[in-house]
Amino acid sequence: MVSSDAFTSHTKYCPYCGTKIVRDDNYCVACRRTFVDPPVERSPEQVQPRAMTESRRPWVSAVLSFFGVGLGQFYNGETVKGLALVSLFVAAFLLLPRFIPVNPFFAIFFIWAVAVPDAYLSAKKINQLKKPFQKKSVFFGIEIVVLAILGALILLPVISPDLTGHGISIAARVMEDTKIPGLPVPDYDTALAYAPNDTEIMMEKANYLIAGGKNDEAQVWLDKVILATPNDTTPVILAGDVLCNSGQYQKGLDYYDTALSMNRKDAQVWIKKGDAYLALSIGEMQMIRQQFKGLTSHSPGQSVSSDASTIDAFRSTGSYRLAVKSYNEAIKIDPKTSIEISGRILASTQILLDNYTGILDDMNNDNITSSQTVNMQYPSGM
Repeated sequence: MVSSDAFTSHTKYCPYCGTKIVRDDNYCVACRRTFVDPPVERSPEQVQPRAMTESRRPWVSAVLSFFGVGLGQFYNGETVKGLALVSLFVAAFLLLPRFIPVNPFFAIFFIWAVAVPDAYLSAKKINQLKKPFQKKSVFFGIEIVVLAILGALILLPVISPDLTGHGISIAARVMEDTKIPGLPVPDYDTALAYAPNDTEIMMEKANYLIAGGKNDEAQVWLDKVILATPNDTTPVILAGDVLCNSGQYQKGLDYYDTALSMNRKDAQVWIKKGDAYLALSIGEMQMIRQQFKGLTSHSPGQSVSSDASTIDAFRSTGSYRLAVKSYNEAIKIDPKTSIEISGRILASTQILLDNYTGILDDMNNDNITSSQTVNMQYPSGM
C-alpha cells in the first residue's frame, strides 16, 4: 500500500500557478493552460509557480508586429531577431532601390509577412514552455517612440503643411540617388502641393531638373523663385548659368547684369560674365571665318555683295574686350582670382589665334589677288 508521503511526493502541480492537477493530465483547470509535456513530478515545496506576468499574449505580439516590424519580437524579448527584421526592413526601403531598379514594395511586404506570424508563434512557444521567458527588449520602448513620431508625421499635413512640404523634399533628396527613373520628381511636386510658395523647395526641384539636363523646365522654376525673392541673387545667377551652359550667352548675360545690379562686389559673377563674353568672342571669330570664306570663295573679277549679317560679323568683335573688362573687375574685388582668370584668357587667346590663322590660310588657299573686287554693300544709315 502506498504511503501518503509517497503519494504527495508524486503529485502533479501546474508549472504556471502551482495548482494540484490530475496525474498525467496536461491541462490546468485553475489557470486554464495547456502543457505540451506532462508536468514534472514534484512536491508542493519544489513547485515554483510561474506568474501570469511571465507569459506573453500571442495576439498582442502579432498585432504589435503588424504595426511595427520587429516590435512583436521585442515584446517577446527576442532582441537579436527583432533587430534583424528591422535592419532588413530599413535596408529594403532605403538601400535596395539604390542598387536594383525595382520597386522595394515586394521585399518590404515579405519581411512584414514573416514578422507577424513569427511573433505570434514565438509568444505561444513561450507560454508552452518551449522557449525561455525573457523580459521585453529595451528596443521595444525605442520602437514605440519611433512609431509615435511617425504617427505624428502622418497628422503633420493637417497641423503644418509647410513643414510637411519640407519633410517630403528631404525624402526626395534622399531618393535622388536611386536607380528608379523619375522617382524624386513626384516627391517635389507633392512637397510643392503642400507648400506652393516655398522658394527653397522650388530651388531644390530646379537643381534636380538641371542635373537631369531639363534646363527649360528648370528655367521656369528659377523664374518663379526670382519673382518671389527679388533681393536674392542666388536664383538669378543660377538662371544665368543654365542659359550659358545651353549656349544662350546673351540671355545669360542679362541675368548676370541683374545679379550685379544687386551686388557689384561679387567677384564670381564678374568672372561668369567674363566667361560669357569670352564664349561670344570665340563664336564671333568663328562666324567671321565662315563669312570670310563666303567672300573669298568666288572667282576672280566677280563682284561679291555682302548682306547686313556679314557686316555685323566683322563689327561685333568687341566681346573679347568686354570679357577682359569683366575679368579686371573681378580682380579688383578679389586679387586671388587673377590666377584662375589668366588660365581662361590664355586658353581663349589660343582659340582666337587659331581662327585668325585659319582666315589667313583661307585667303592664301583661294589665291586672292589685287585684281579681285569685293564690293561691300553697307546697310542704310552707315
